[in-house]
Amino acid sequence: MLSRLRINLSNYLIMIILDLDLAISIFSSILLILVITSWFRYTIREGGKVSASKDVVQCPYCTYIFTDLFEKNIKICPRCESYIEKTGEKASL
Repeated sequence: MLSRLRINLSNYLIMIILDLDLAISIFSSILLILVITSWFRYTIREGGKVSASKDVVQCPYCTYIFTDLFEKNIKICPRCESYIEKTGEKASL
């Protein structure tokens, strides 16, 4: 009974020819789409907020710009490791 129900599948198989150039371009396109999608999702979730100007600090010695995540009174420049006073405060003479 089973021998009568067997179907010859060789007539239904379709071979897809995929060159190396095509495979690399498809992979790169999918990767690019994933990166752009995640970027848009991140931007929408954050609401397009830019960090406040008080979080951005410029070192007066090496002019390196960095963010102050911990909001300490005395900051340390990541590049030259200089100590920087909090902006807006003036040193007393």
